[in-house]
Amino acid sequence: MTIDVHEVVVLRPLQWHEYEAATIQHVIPYLARHGAQVLGLWYTVVGQVDEAVMITRYRDLAHWEQTHQGGEGNPAERRAFQEALAHRSGLCLEETAKLMVPSTVAQGVKLDMEGRKVFANRTQHLVPGGWVEYERITATEMWPRLIPRGAEPVGLWRTLVGRANEANLLTQYKDMAAWESTHPAHGAGEGDNVDPSRQRRKGLFRGEHLRLMLASRYRP
Repeated sequence: MTIDVHEVVVLRPLQWHEYEAATIQHVIPYLARHGAQVLGLWYTVVGQVDEAVMITRYRDLAHWEQTHQGGEGNPAERRAFQEALAHRSGLCLEETAKLMVPSTVAQGVKLDMEGRKVFANRTQHLVPGGWVEYERITATEMWPRLIPRGAEPVGLWRTLVGRANEANLLTQYKDMAAWESTHPAHGAGEGDNVDPSRQRRKGLFRGEHLRLMLASRYRP
């Protein structure tokens, strides 16, 4: 079963560029050589400041465990990888990671790190037993109507290890104006607030966290 790891780090002030460079030059190449795919690396512009986000795909849980521990490659390569991770940790105030499973129902658009400028990462805390209906409404009712309006859903995940009953969404936008036009609190149509699909989905979660992000220099 494919596993995606969602990493969020709170950086020390003014450390983003060094963190980005260390990740692109040392961490991502090691992961790629050993079969992991980094889907994207971003930094937050709306939400908690000085925050970096990375999503990495692994074949399964065993693959993540072995790679995460630096257990692949020759000793010198493993040591260099661990040193790179230690260097990055020194740039951070806090590091968290959660293991997620991609939705098999919600098929998003292709991630576009060049043509799209703003990326929204939403975490929604579902009511117990709410995932199946939440996933269905998101995939079959919400997403088809958002795409023509400029919101391009990339992925939907369910947290496997981390906070229970949690959904994660990634959506890309051409620019900030496109995000504002599809967000009820920032100029979307009046009908959004009484949209039955939106209201039924809102009944399936209790609270959410939103971060708006810009892409790093890394390109998958």
